[in-house]
Amino acid sequence: MKKMKWFGMTCFLLLASSAGGAQQADTATTREAGVPEFVWKQSLPIPWGDPGIYPIGGTELRALVVFDNKLFASNDYWMDTEKENPDLPGAQVLRLDGPDSQWQVDLELKDRMPSGLRKYLGIAAMEKVRFTTDGAGQSLSEPVDLLLAGVWNRAADGIDVFSRGIGGQWTKIPIPGQENAPRGAQVRAFAVHKDSTTGIDIVFAGATHGIFTGTYDPARGTVVWNPRAEWTGEPGGFVAGGRARVASFANCGGKLYATSGGAIYEREDGRSPTWKKIFETAIHSNNPSDTGLRGLTCITDPAGSGPVLLVGLENNPCEIFRIDPRKTDATGNDKATLELDVSAFLTKALGTRVTYGIIAYNNMTEYPDASKRFPSLLMGFEVFTPRAQRTFGAKFLNPDAHYLVRDYDGNYTLREIQDLGITPKPQLESVRTIAVSPFASDPPGTLYAGGFDCNSYPVHNTAWLYRGEPSPPILKP
Repeated sequence: MKKMKWFGMTCFLLLASSAGGAQQADTATTREAGVPEFVWKQSLPIPWGDPGIYPIGGTELRALVVFDNKLFASNDYWMDTEKENPDLPGAQVLRLDGPDSQWQVDLELKDRMPSGLRKYLGIAAMEKVRFTTDGAGQSLSEPVDLLLAGVWNRAADGIDVFSRGIGGQWTKIPIPGQENAPRGAQVRAFAVHKDSTTGIDIVFAGATHGIFTGTYDPARGTVVWNPRAEWTGEPGGFVAGGRARVASFANCGGKLYATSGGAIYEREDGRSPTWKKIFETAIHSNNPSDTGLRGLTCITDPAGSGPVLLVGLENNPCEIFRIDPRKTDATGNDKATLELDVSAFLTKALGTRVTYGIIAYNNMTEYPDASKRFPSLLMGFEVFTPRAQRTFGAKFLNPDAHYLVRDYDGNYTLREIQDLGITPKPQLESVRTIAVSPFASDPPGTLYAGGFDCNSYPVHNTAWLYRGEPSPPILKP
């Protein structure tokens, strides 16, 4: 494999500057400031590490999604020390109707297995999808929005998806033909893509062992899934047995892309669609639970050549790549630019050695500037800091909640999420998800963020969710 080409990066204590050229740098100085500092306050009423059992709890906060002018959050109870306690809630989707409202349970999965344990460990992924056509390609009278949730199934009896319409109730829509799916099967990502050949809006579910597709059925008011996976990975691939853990999707330049292990695949649309590998990078791990590439996002190339892909790599070192799918090198290597060595950048920024890390757990969150023309990207992460004095667990995980801000020109800064009113400082440990507030009564640019990663440690009530208000406030344009 050829060596990846650098993007001309220089790392500073809190800033990594891309080599976009002097002309780009001068242009950037004329823009309004993109991402302000924030004053963070706890939003979800779970005292971190509290031993009690409450109607809302969880070990991890997995996803935040804006839907129906509300904010939805999903959690899990993986590694919960109270997993055998019958009073422990099941995996939940939570809903916030406004900044002055209280979080409430919108969906709770209470199913139990014969052992008495909850069947569903958690809500593994959640996404808003929009349909403009039915499964035959006929235009709908008006677009249909659905909120989809993929669940982490402890039993070996299928892959389940739950769906909610605007103002509606949750409906279980299992993917047919997957009754013998492996234990722990789950959907990790969703996307909708309009097939460029058929004109049909297709929903894609990235699962732990393939990509499944579905279309919207107006008569049923929900998604109808195809029983056979459209893609099931490559023999001898990163995931044992050639199975594919699909972690993220992105629509970019009219094409749909997906990540699996250390590779990115491009869909060739049509009646008999195929997937081809366009990029691959090494993963320095033999652990099959390591996901690889995450947070696939379509951005504007800093050089101005058009849309390109940005993706984070769970690895040692942890990295961020920029890929131009339009380049034709068969190996995919010349398509890629290593935009940021995250581990090296954070080693300088945190003042301690950073090794393995997970960057952009589920997605990268777009944060618009006042002009709406030059958005920044927000990326949560967790990292190992083996020489730091203060760590979470025996693996020396950094205990603090940090995220990266990437401006429009490819410059990176480091931020921390902390409620200064809470002492001692809780070990929030990872930022898994960030969302821009949908509420008109919130100051413009307000953020909500949440996370924690158990990393196989038994914990309880460690899921967290904070609200960040811009300081000073951003004025409306």
